[in-house]
Amino acid sequence: MVPREESVNRIEQALASSHHSHYELHVIPAATHLLYLTSPEPVGMSMETMHTHFHNVRIGPGVRELMADWALGCFSV
Repeated sequence: MVPREESVNRIEQALASSHHSHYELHVIPAATHLLYLTSPEPVGMSMETMHTHFHNVRIGPGVRELMADWALGCFSV
């Protein structure tokens, strides 16, 4: 696990050193690496099972919109 600020810095450095200048980084407050809001582990269900079956999982605010915008941008000419 890398702290958020360090992770953002590493990503920006990697993009800059590879001459990728067209990018946006978005940090979703309180979201996990999988872009879910952290939730307590359900009784009798592992986090892996919760993820696989999307049981009691909430996506971070704005994530769906960002993903849709990204997908639309991939196909625009």
